[in-house]
Amino acid sequence: MTVEISSPGFGNIGNKIIQYMVCKKLNSEISNSIICDICIDDFNIINKKSTINDNNNVIIIGDDMEIPFKRLSEYLSLNKDVKILLNGFFQKIKYYPPLEDCRKIFASDMVLNHHFSDDEVVINIRCGELT
Repeated sequence: MTVEISSPGFGNIGNKIIQYMVCKKLNSEISNSIICDICIDDFNIINKKSTINDNNNVIIIGDDMEIPFKRLSEYLSLNKDVKILLNGFFQKIKYYPPLEDCRKIFASDMVLNHHFSDDEVVINIRCGELT
């Protein structure tokens, strides 16, 4: 049985990183799973192309849904090849791997190609966090 986890990778670089983190979380919780069809050039993250083309074996999970881990495990117990397609932004921290794992994936030397001097200030404001 093969389980492929992928996301279309839409949105800006921040959204793609979040989608990748959710793929990593699922990958760590589903045995025999691989991540496919993700490409984030800025971080040299390029995964192999999906080989599952049977639309009957695709589970689509939108970001307005809770990820149904119990239902997924029941479906996966049928021993069929399946593709899990994450189609959303998934901006809930419970869907991400532990912080230590995220730091390993996005090491500081990969993230910034700019050395900030001591007198520079970086401000990141995300509208979703204002609610």
